[in-house]
Amino acid sequence: LANADMAMYQAKEAGGERWQLYEPDEQAKALLESRARWRERINQALLDDAFELHFQPILDIQSNRVSRYETLVRMCDQAGQLVFPDHFIPVAEQSGQIHQIDRWVISKAIDRLRSDAGLVLSVNLSGRVLDDPSLLQWFRGELGSSGIDPGSLIVEITETAAVANIQDAILFMQEIRALGCRFALDDFGSGFSSFIYLKQLPVDIVKIDGVFIQHLATSRED
Repeated sequence: LANADMAMYQAKEAGGERWQLYEPDEQAKALLESRARWRERINQALLDDAFELHFQPILDIQSNRVSRYETLVRMCDQAGQLVFPDHFIPVAEQSGQIHQIDRWVISKAIDRLRSDAGLVLSVNLSGRVLDDPSLLQWFRGELGSSGIDPGSLIVEITETAAVANIQDAILFMQEIRALGCRFALDDFGSGFSSFIYLKQLPVDIVKIDGVFIQHLATSRED
């Protein structure tokens, strides 16, 4: 799996949409160089405030109205082009920079809620959020000083991240909900997919992984 991971990163570096054979020396060197470059780019983006949030509407089918928006983080490179998270999030998680990105996303979402009363936002946090012991205290402070309605903020982590560290996930969800926010379990069905976890995890919203329902209009199986 580690070797396949190295080959994948080299294929991405070469522009994607291609295959790459694993070669130990070449691959290891290329992977290290690639990750070093991405770490530097992430650091610079954090310094330059070169991330931005995009807002994806969530439609309530019954009322035909947008009920909330999901926030999606993007990086802007020096040429002004958008960089999608699958390029930088894995490196940020491996390096620990993801903690700063998580906090940036939360801060910007709270700022947007402060300036737009009645808006409801859902923020995706990384699986590494459970490894950040000071996040909850910081989050409590940010929320308290903002003056926003906590119910207008929904926090999301993936099923895989929650189940991999279920006791910490339960505590984290309970703390977030105690502040008045809601909690969503993302990508349900893509990982361990046991309904026993739904009984244990104190979540308000379950998001079924798109692979099950993306062809709902045309597929009887979906």
